[in-house]
Amino acid sequence: MLKFWKIFKLFFLALVFFVFQISFINGLDNFFASFNIVLFFLIYVFIIYDFRFCLLIGFFVGFLFDIFSFYPFGIYSLVILVTIFIVNFLLLNLFTNRSIYSFAAIGFFFSFFYYLFLYLILYLFADKIEGIAWFNGFLFLNFLKELIFILLAIIFSFYFLGLENEKNKKFILLK
Repeated sequence: MLKFWKIFKLFFLALVFFVFQISFINGLDNFFASFNIVLFFLIYVFIIYDFRFCLLIGFFVGFLFDIFSFYPFGIYSLVILVTIFIVNFLLLNLFTNRSIYSFAAIGFFFSFFYYLFLYLILYLFADKIEGIAWFNGFLFLNFLKELIFILLAIIFSFYFLGLENEKNKKFILLK
């Protein structure tokens, strides 16, 4: 029963972050509109919980994004699930120490593969004129802003929200 409430809490938080993303953050000015707080929440679930919880939350968030998207249904779910699988592979094979630096690298790879696969798949369904957006600077500038936001949020959550306390020592390798 405790596991059910943990999953319910994560689904509810994902829904709250999704509504906040769609209703508030996307309506902000140019600089702040590119922040994806739902992606940060997925990275947070991936780091703090485990792979299975992240798959469940990723599928739920992808489903929510697919409902509000004009693209074919399932694109966001597919991109999020493939990204989670790739980042899990990298975590198991490359990042053996679970320090703040490896979590920042996980955040980088999560963002990188998410946007890479998302824009590759969206390019397949776009007109050829829209495909030119790959070569202008806005895509890379938005990715850089998102990456800075994700990395700062990871550092902030570990150092200022007390994730280095005794309860969470299993996530951080000392020495």
